[in-house]
Amino acid sequence: MSIIDYTTKQDLTCLGGILFASLIGLIIASVVNMFLASSALDWVIAYAGILIFMGLTVYDTKR
Repeated sequence: MSIIDYTTKQDLTCLGGILFASLIGLIIASVVNMFLASSALDWVIAYAGILIFMGLTVYDTKR
């Protein structure tokens, strides 16, 4: 993911706030899922977490 940051010419630092808010939402969804015990929500949280942390890797590399 850092390679994407090094090769792109766009400024990706504006994504920081969006990614941080998404991370907070992911944490809240995880806590809610502890009570719901939904296997479908487990998958959604897992895939969303992968995408969010990929974005955070690109953001932190640019910063």
